[in-house]
Amino acid sequence: MTKLEKACLFVKKVGFGVTALVLFLCMILGTGQVDASGVQSKPEKQAQVLNQYSSNKQDGFTFYVKNANHDSKILTFKLERKGGTKSSPTMIERESPDGKTKYSQKGVLEHLELFVNGKRHKFTRKSMKRGEDSNSFIFEYRADKPLPDKFDLMIKLKVSKVKNPYMIKIPMKSKGRTILKPDMIKAYKNFQFILERVELSSLTTTIDLVGYGDIKDLPLPSVGDRDEYFAEIDSLIDMGFDIIDEQGNHLKNNGIYYGLGKGTGTYKLKLNFSPFKSLPKTITIMPYVENMESTTGKPEKIYIQELQFEVPVN
Repeated sequence: MTKLEKACLFVKKVGFGVTALVLFLCMILGTGQVDASGVQSKPEKQAQVLNQYSSNKQDGFTFYVKNANHDSKILTFKLERKGGTKSSPTMIERESPDGKTKYSQKGVLEHLELFVNGKRHKFTRKSMKRGEDSNSFIFEYRADKPLPDKFDLMIKLKVSKVKNPYMIKIPMKSKGRTILKPDMIKAYKNFQFILERVELSSLTTTIDLVGYGDIKDLPLPSVGDRDEYFAEIDSLIDMGFDIIDEQGNHLKNNGIYYGLGKGTGTYKLKLNFSPFKSLPKTITIMPYVENMESTTGKPEKIYIQELQFEVPVN
């Protein structure tokens, strides 16, 4: 785990006013954890392989990897299954209510392992989502330690009713990404945010914020409305964020982690958003709360302009 993760207890907020947990299918992905004065830029690692790579063919099945991509700590790729007869209609079977997965049919992915330069690599967070059909899935892995600039990625697949594993080898080559350390401070009454870090890559936009002070000073709807077991950090989860560039392009919220810092009245926030299509000139971080009693009958965003950051990129 990173130092930030060790110091914080995390809750994940996804989308517009919705708190949710992400489903991680550990049985397939393997063990591990299932799903902050001047501007400085630093080159980092980012690799992209848009070509298609295929496995060995067995029992009529071939597996393909497309769009393998990494940005030092995040690795993503799309896995597809083609061919085969009398096989399962889907590459990955869902769990039944008793928590078990049935592998009675042929061609179901049972286990997936990753090797970096010949050595099995452990990732701290692993997730996947369905692609365009039931034979296509997109995998995402997150690592604590940076991946090498250049390496060979080997993917080993164990498939039901097939004796030997499938192997796919993919050469990965690094590019660059941008890291900003703005060290900006914004305040609302006795509460302030420090913008510590912004990371930009083709995979994600990550923003690290540290909050200090009294949350009760913030215009949050649930402050003081809960019982004795309701902590102040729970009120902070009512705050959302919009991220835009100088052209007004909005990023998609992929999850916000809220946590307690080491000191009293210290809060850690890690914002995870979709990537920008191209490197922007400026980034604006816009905190807001939701008015659930608006005249339109729909939640209305009320922006906290005092806590808004405008960050130059280049």
